[in-house]
Amino acid sequence: MCLLSFGAVAAGLFWARSSWVAMLLYHLVIAVALAVRSGPRIDLGALRRGFSWRPALLACGASVAAGAGFFAALGELDPAGELFAAFVAGRGPAPSTIIPFVLYVSTVNPVLEELYWRGNYHRRDPSASLHDFYYSLFHVPVYLCFAAPAWALLPVVILAFAGRGWRYAANRCGGLAVPVLGHAAGNLSLMVAVGIHLHAAP
Repeated sequence: MCLLSFGAVAAGLFWARSSWVAMLLYHLVIAVALAVRSGPRIDLGALRRGFSWRPALLACGASVAAGAGFFAALGELDPAGELFAAFVAGRGPAPSTIIPFVLYVSTVNPVLEELYWRGNYHRRDPSASLHDFYYSLFHVPVYLCFAAPAWALLPVVILAFAGRGWRYAANRCGGLAVPVLGHAAGNLSLMVAVGIHLHAAP
């Protein structure tokens, strides 16, 4: 699954040169994988289970803080905004679809990702936790579009810990509601950080 996800994202970004194609190919891989793994018994009810205000606020707060940290890092890695501007111009969504893209990444994407990558949260064996590491690895093609390979390793480590945190929340709360909310807040905060960085860059 990790290799298929990696291949889908890489094909979308480097062959089709489109963030939309990369996202939709990746979601097609997830949909097929969920169908093969669970068939008609996909536990959609897990998306509603486990909601609790305190864990939800903690998860969303941590995600927003990560977005703020990402924004601060952008000032060091890409102070003029050239790398991200080139990425958006060459592979990003068209200006007319930026808002739909941000909404899609912040709503549909967290739901599908948590269903697949953390949908096995009830399993306690080590192989279940490996999903969080695999989840972080398929993001590498995205980072390679605007960062050196060495820098691409840092967000992989951060995402692996984030995935582990969302799995912990799912285990403690007994469902995917809190991870989905935290994941959505994280994706939205990252999108906002990039937007502010691009508009604030000289």
